[in-house]
Amino acid sequence: MDWQLTSVVILVAAAVCYLFWSAWRTWQGGQSGCNKHCSCGPSQADPQGNGLISSENLQLRQRQPER
Repeated sequence: MDWQLTSVVILVAAAVCYLFWSAWRTWQGGQSGCNKHCSCGPSQADPQGNGLISSENLQLRQRQPER
């Protein structure tokens, strides 16, 4: 077998394995993610867990005059 064909076969096999692995993780969803018992869930600053910034915490960035 030519070395180019061998490398292509290996790359295609790796891509197929990655697709099967990705599909398996998608089908096994729900075992991890946000709003579970991890650090990415709702924090003390956002008790509703909606990921939005309250209007009191919003500040506009002041433009600096060009020099």
